Amino acid sequence: MRKFFALAMMLLATMCVRAQYEEGTFTLQPKIGFVASTLTNMPNLPVTETLDLKSSVFPGALIGVEGEYQVADRLGIALGLNYSLQGGRWNDYFRPQMNITKTMIKLGYINMPLVANFYIVGGLAVKTGIQFSFLTHARSTSRLAFKDADGKVRMDNYDENVKSDCNGVDFAIPVGLSYEFGNHLIIDARYHFSLRRLNKVIETDEPNMFNRVFMLTLGYKIGL
Repeated sequence: MRKFFALAMMLLATMCVRAQYEEGTFTLQPKIGFVASTLTNMPNLPVTETLDLKSSVFPGALIGVEGEYQVADRLGIALGLNYSLQGGRWNDYFRPQMNITKTMIKLGYINMPLVANFYIVGGLAVKTGIQFSFLTHARSTSRLAFKDADGKVRMDNYDENVKSDCNGVDFAIPVGLSYEFGNHLIIDARYHFSLRRLNKVIETDEPNMFNRVFMLTLGYKIGL
């Protein structure tokens, strides 16, 4: 029992150890990750008189790099550059005579996050800051499969470029947590609150839509 307890304490101590980067040092962190995003105020899409398609989470991805300057022992300032695939989607619709799938708005962004990392204990850090994002593409898509009068299955794919209807620049507030295991491996979770609406022109009955994005990334910190 004593040996087991001692081993458990050693493992716990190892997990809580964070590489001690001296004040004034710089690190670089390549990262990849998963993105789960939505668009606020996405309207339901009417399919029948009694059924509307409701919005759901859009699964995406991220790849990029982040550099961090150690201002003090427990404070770092990080500037990143990454590309994210995000957007919003509606639930799929399945019926014997008709299926509606992949109804979504696909958005590609080049992001530049600037965040402050406050190291609380060990490798655990709380972070917040601001992120500037530049829209690279925006497409509205949907896939319809239905049976015609002869019983044959027909396919109809809808794909439209809607970038001209969207604001090209977005501003967001990221808040999150990260944990550094040992000396290099980092898990980072952030939630982004967009401050600028996505839709450029607002019609009388059209609500403002804002990006809401959760990012979970895995990075590897390299001292320079």
